[in-house]
Amino acid sequence: MTTGRPQSEGKDCIEGNFVTAFTERQIVKLPSGLTLAVQLFLASVTGAWA
Repeated sequence: MTTGRPQSEGKDCIEGNFVTAFTERQIVKLPSGLTLAVQLFLASVTGAWA
């Protein structure tokens, strides 16, 4: 008999509270100038300014 709850509830809890938080913490450590430079570079390479 099922309770109507998804089976992956534990995995979602771990992912939401630990994996995502750790990843976001690593992203914040990047210098903002580097992030902007990479975004501009990728925009020019992919033709976003066509």
